[in-house]
Amino acid sequence: MKRIHLIVLLLAFLALVGCTEDKKQQLEDFVPHWDKSMFSNQIVYPDDSIGYLKLNLDNIASGFTNRADNEYEEGKLVVNMYAPKIVPVYCAQLDGVIPLLLVPGKASQLRIYAQACDESESAIHETSCWQFSGELADLNAVLVTEFDHLMPLGISSWYEKGMSEEAFHDSLWNGISQLKEHYEQSAYSERQKEFIRAMLERRYVCLYTLGRSLGFSLEDKHAQELEFFHDGRTFYAISSSLPLPYLRTNNIEGVVRDWMESLNKAQALADTMQKTSESLPLESFDTIPEPFRSDLIALNDTLRKQAERWSLISDSTIIAEETITNGILPCPDVKAEELFPYFVKSHKGKVVVIDCWATWCGPCKKGIEAMKPLKKELEGKDVVFIYLTNSSSPQDEWEKEAKDIHGLHYRLSDDIWKKLKGESGIPHYYIFDRKGKKVYERLGFGEGVLDEITAAISKALS
Repeated sequence: MKRIHLIVLLLAFLALVGCTEDKKQQLEDFVPHWDKSMFSNQIVYPDDSIGYLKLNLDNIASGFTNRADNEYEEGKLVVNMYAPKIVPVYCAQLDGVIPLLLVPGKASQLRIYAQACDESESAIHETSCWQFSGELADLNAVLVTEFDHLMPLGISSWYEKGMSEEAFHDSLWNGISQLKEHYEQSAYSERQKEFIRAMLERRYVCLYTLGRSLGFSLEDKHAQELEFFHDGRTFYAISSSLPLPYLRTNNIEGVVRDWMESLNKAQALADTMQKTSESLPLESFDTIPEPFRSDLIALNDTLRKQAERWSLISDSTIIAEETITNGILPCPDVKAEELFPYFVKSHKGKVVVIDCWATWCGPCKKGIEAMKPLKKELEGKDVVFIYLTNSSSPQDEWEKEAKDIHGLHYRLSDDIWKKLKGESGIPHYYIFDRKGKKVYERLGFGEGVLDEITAAISKALS
């Protein structure tokens, strides 16, 4: 009898362990919150030297953020986000794009083996060429391996010329259903399978939404069968509000839609605030839920303090701007085409160097850093450095970085910036001589640009 009891207890224990293990394998629900996501990478070369992937922080920034304190150095990334985000990272060793999943509060690592990549015909599909580790290793491995099947790459492969709306929608549903069935039979873990189902439903909704370009409706008879748009697990696949019109049209309620609605409302309000650089009354944020409300209030407080500081700068100070060589100043009240003449006139008799940049622009920052020794040599000489940016540089981040860049700093409205810059990129450099004549202009920073700028300034001073 005792033996039977022991066997029963043992079986119960094993069942409990098994259930616990299964639970660990499930994709947990996610609640949007502000937290750090961490990612590091290494490229291992045959001589045991180490390299790193280059990441575009502009792509990594979350859909709505004021506190854009991203850090990336020597393969180590720390970025604050509200919700999981999938970002494309190009890797020359793998000869393709790695879709990288970042999740607030979680970390992951990637090692790429350059020699194995060189020896492989399709390195991005060879697990011997790369290895993920950390909390997101299993999900990132799925993304890289199954990239072509999981990511929405356009509707061309699902649409044939002349196909009716009903046939197109049926082709999407049947195609995604077949892929789901295929992966259910795969050797992936239950957690990975849940992630795959979420990604496939993401692809389905994105392609369904793109069908509007063909004049097709968003109404979907299968909408209520999409399990992952009703709970937080969807956040591992959705990082933007792109599916929102689909969810609205098909009356799909839940945490995902609520988050997307809040994200859109907060983003629109933040864009308005940054474009006008004006603070709002606190009641303007009453309808914005957390976690966005606190962030908007922080941005509003920054704008209010900025307005208070700028109000202390009198008109006479702005007119006598030639006496100022460093600091943040309010934008001159002039039209875009009058801005450069205004700077030249304000610094009459001096060489004016204008640098159009942004806090998120890597080449811009390289140029600024490279010019530090030159600016040191020019101290005491009649040269003024002016730095221009727009609202794409988050307010707090811009003010923080501007303090370490000697010169005059202006944050232009998007309208002025667009008229001033047109479609040209950044960094963009302009140099005007003592008489106000433009003697140099250059788009981009690369080899030889510093020498060109040095020579142009030297000639303009003579």
